[in-house]
Amino acid sequence: MRLPFRVVQATCHDTDTIVDVVNSDRLYKTVIPSKFYKDPFLTSEELKNYFATMDLTFFLCREGASVLGVGALIGRKDGDGQLGWIFVVPERQREGVGSALVATIERQARARGMPRIILETDGGAYWAISFYQSLGYREYKRTDHLWGYQIWIQKALSPP
Repeated sequence: MRLPFRVVQATCHDTDTIVDVVNSDRLYKTVIPSKFYKDPFLTSEELKNYFATMDLTFFLCREGASVLGVGALIGRKDGDGQLGWIFVVPERQREGVGSALVATIERQARARGMPRIILETDGGAYWAISFYQSLGYREYKRTDHLWGYQIWIQKALSPP
């Protein structure tokens, strides 16, 4: 079955679009206490700083001219990859957009020789944890946070 969307690498002109998609999803507001929740979740200035200081590649899931979701591969100093900012616009969640983004990021990580991908998410983000587990990711540690804990999950990548 051919999916009605495609995943492409973002360019420097996509910063505002990435920020808009990240900020369109309010699910984390339900698990992060209001005194710690930052709104907007991500600003253009923060994203530009991340691009300047991190090994960061963003991807967009597009359907025609519309962007349905975003996600990033972060190259870590230890050689692993890290998933970041996987967000899908609310009206297109549960349609395979997130899975398509993660699959593309995994292929990119394999091509770069990364042995595994890790990510962290809030311990209360049951929907995110369940999503990543369905894709083969497994928890490997928990770290304390101001309002609870972060879950770190990983997936080993086979060579290309």
